[in-house]
Amino acid sequence: MSDEDLDVRLHAAAASAALRVLNEDIGVLEGADPRDHADAPARIARAVRRTTGGAVGDPVTT
Repeated sequence: MSDEDLDVRLHAAAASAALRVLNEDIGVLEGADPRDHADAPARIARAVRRTTGGAVGDPVTT
């Protein structure tokens, strides 16, 4: 496996883990007002960008 392939796999794993944590965080609040989660897309973008060291994600949305 090339170094680039490994980097891609590690970034994918990190992004996947960030999404799982956010999903659990939001899912725990079942029955809450949906407006309480209006910032979810921005939170997801920030989490993915941070966990991948900026390799994945749009810096404009974070």
